[in-house]
Amino acid sequence: FVGPSISAQMKNRDVDFTSIEEKSLIYISLGTVFNEAIDFYKLCMKAFENSEHTIVMSIGSKTKISDLGEIPKNFIVKNYVPQTELLTYTKLFITHGGMNSVHEGLYSGVP
Repeated sequence: FVGPSISAQMKNRDVDFTSIEEKSLIYISLGTVFNEAIDFYKLCMKAFENSEHTIVMSIGSKTKISDLGEIPKNFIVKNYVPQTELLTYTKLFITHGGMNSVHEGLYSGVP
């Protein structure tokens, strides 16, 4: 086993990494295929809204950010984020456990 093939992702980079690099970052993503989970995203916002952590939540292209209601101040919600780059700043990765996400999390050393 030689490990996963990880490539850098550079499309649509609209996350300001300078604003989060000093933060205690939690990253939430359900991957790119089955990510229409508004109830799950709202549950995450409720669970972490009073946290001292910065939460980046990637919700995919099928879900509208406006459908989530009011976004807590400590949340950054995007339809897409460059996951492999974001994982270098991440302290905890909440994922659906898909193969790519697991490989990228392990590669980055993120629990």
